[in-house]
Amino acid sequence: MKFYGILDSRAFFEQVQGCAGKVYRVDERGEKKDLKELAGYLMRSGLMDSFGAIPEINLALENAADFDRMLKYAFRLGRDAA
Repeated sequence: MKFYGILDSRAFFEQVQGCAGKVYRVDERGEKKDLKELAGYLMRSGLMDSFGAIPEINLALENAADFDRMLKYAFRLGRDAA
């Protein structure tokens, strides 16, 4: 699942943290990195507010309910951008 133009990284990472299963960022080589771990670190360290916008990110989700959660989030992003 690919996201574009995330302006509120805090809201995005809060959605990721709310997922029940594992969430990975998939890089251009197809390698997976644990995104929930990164989100937790950013929130705990206080670095979240300095993270900035996310122009593009590709996710892999292991849980079907999490896919629905993030899909609804993507629709809200698109609606709010219009």
